[in-house]
This record gives sequence, structure tokens and C-alpha cells, in this order.
Amino acid sequence: MKKFKLMLLFTLILTILSSTSSNAAAKYSKIYPDCKTKKGKYTISYTTKKGLNLYVEGNSKPVVSIPYSQEILDYVLNDEKIYYSYNKKIMQFDIITKKKISIKEFKNNPNICAVRDEYIYVTVYPFDENHEGAYETDFYKINMKNKETKLLAKNASSIVLAENNIFYRPTTTDVSGQPLYSIDYNGKNLKKISDDVIHYQVINKKLYFVTESIQDFIQTVYVSNVDGTDKKQLAGNIDGYVYNITPTDIYYSVIGNDTKNYKLNLSTKKIEIVKQINTNVYELNY
Repeated sequence: MKKFKLMLLFTLILTILSSTSSNAAAKYSKIYPDCKTKKGKYTISYTTKKGLNLYVEGNSKPVVSIPYSQEILDYVLNDEKIYYSYNKKIMQFDIITKKKISIKEFKNNPNICAVRDEYIYVTVYPFDENHEGAYETDFYKINMKNKETKLLAKNASSIVLAENNIFYRPTTTDVSGQPLYSIDYNGKNLKKISDDVIHYQVINKKLYFVTESIQDFIQTVYVSNVDGTDKKQLAGNIDGYVYNITPTDIYYSVIGNDTKNYKLNLSTKKIEIVKQINTNVYELNY
């Protein structure tokens, strides 16, 4: 029952998730349905009723308006361009010129993970749903200039881009712990960082990750170098679901008849109830 409730919470968090990520070469915002986020001079609203609407400061009318569709999985805003998956294609919309182009078409709907430099990073399910591993997503990078597509990893999800490497876990349909791997940007130098990782983030060139005991579902939070070395436990074991970590605090939920969200201060070890789930997950800060 606890696992089932954790799965519901995980689904809720993904639904309302709105995040901002940055790296030395590009900035992007990942946008999920039924949320609103602000990035620079843009305010982006994406709802299942009105679709995606992008506003510029001082204007009440959207400069971009795209109706909601079940075929649209998500959007990424990178500089003055919007990238979105629609009808099995990766589309690019230039906010300034209003031009729309198709970058790549797959046999199944792709999910955009990130945009960095001239590359788009996506995961996509294999086409043949009857073969073994049909629900294990493949991870690709697409060169936007020449459309060259490279497979970086098979059976990869929960993608996080760091400065010099990429982290991922195997595809999973629930919130159980999975091994955490890293590869370089060419898909080489595969390394297993840890077993049974439930959640992870890269902040200030440090890797923060949460493991879970399969016997009692107790979670433990660690920090390490991005290569997994110099691992340190950050706090005592947590009987709850950790959904966000910052260099100063751990946020977690305790599932029950009245689900509550808590913040644990890493310096003082003080725990306090927070009213709202902190959804700033996957924040990369180099």
C-alpha cells in the first residue's frame, strides 16, 4: 500500500513539475501540462484546456499559442526557440521569426529531455511493442544542424545533464530504486554510480542521490563527486519519500491519510512542515 501511495505522489509531482536548468552553454526550461513558469522576459502557461501560451513582459496577448493535444508530450524553451514533440516529431518554433520546422520524426512519440548547444536530447520507446523490452526507452541526441541522430544508451530514463557527463536510470514504471549510471556526451565511459537510487540531482558540481531499502522502504540521502567518489551520507534515514534536495535542505513527504510535506535543514537538523511541494526538481547549477 505504501508503494502504491508513493507512486500516486510521484505521478502528481511529475504532473505539476516545473523546472529551470542551466549550463555553461545554454539555458532551457522544461514545461509540463497544467503549470505556469517564468523564464526571463517570458511567462509560459501550459494547460490541458488552453494549450501552450507564451507571453512577453508587458503584453497581455500570447506571442505563441499552440492548442493542447494528446500527441504533444512536452516542451523545452531554449533562448528564443520552443522545441516540442508533436505527432511523433520533434518540432522547432522560432519566437522571433515565427518559423516552424520539423527536426526529426520517430516511429513513436519522443520525449524531450533537454536542449544543449546544437543538440536535442530525447528518449523514445522502441517501435515494436511486442518485442522484449518494448517499454524500455532509448536515449538519443540529435544534431539540429545536420539532423544526425546518435543512440547514447538503451533502456535509459530520468535523464540529467551535468557539465561533462549524463546521468540516467533504467526505465521503470514505479518509484522503486534503480541503478544510477553515467556516460559522457558521446555515450562512452559507462559507469555505475550506485544501486537502488530513487531520486537524484546535480547541484554545484555535486551529485545528490537518494537510495531506498527494499525491506522497509527507508530512504537515505548522499552527496558525492559527480563520478561517485567521496560519498557522504547527508542525514539520518528518512521514513518518507524524498522529492527534492538543495545544498541546505532535504524535502520529503510522509504518505498517510493526511499526507504531509517536510523540510529537513542539513545544518541544524531541524525539521519543519511545508505547506506546498517544492517542485524545483532537476535544477542544475554549475
